[in-house]
Amino acid sequence: MGWRTIHRWLGLTLGALALVLGLSGALLAIDPVHQAWQAPAAAPDLPVATLAERVQAHMPGVEEIRHLPTGRIAALGFDGEQPQALYVDPASGALLGPYQPSALPRWVKSLHRALLLGDAGRWGRRRRRWPWRCCRSRAPCCCCAAWVAGASWRAGCAAHWRSACMC
Repeated sequence: MGWRTIHRWLGLTLGALALVLGLSGALLAIDPVHQAWQAPAAAPDLPVATLAERVQAHMPGVEEIRHLPTGRIAALGFDGEQPQALYVDPASGALLGPYQPSALPRWVKSLHRALLLGDAGRWGRRRRRWPWRCCRSRAPCCCCAAWVAGASWRAGCAAHWRSACMC
């Protein structure tokens, strides 16, 4: 197998991966805007205390009121021993229905972050930095200096590469 064949298939594979990551990233960027268009508008001069009183009147066990990034408002609390999360109408404080995050954005986020492999598909913070550290380190200069001095470049650089790259 020639280097052109290897280059072609490696490029097609990495290109397909880049396409999947790019499209899923675009969907993740558009989703909050799409959900914000669907959210009911709150009165701009409505004080938070008034909204909290209205929500408390409709949902006595409320413990937290969240303004979601989508523009919607969710009330979280307990009904006896059962946890509940409900959407709230910002104008009246009335409960609109159960708060259920959509499954599609969660699936797309899992695809984008971990290629649907769970923790096995995620790269750790330390593992992502090692290519950059190797490129910006002094390791190439050390290898050349060891070679010029007559030593084996592997012997001269092995310790430095381990310390610079495997951080």
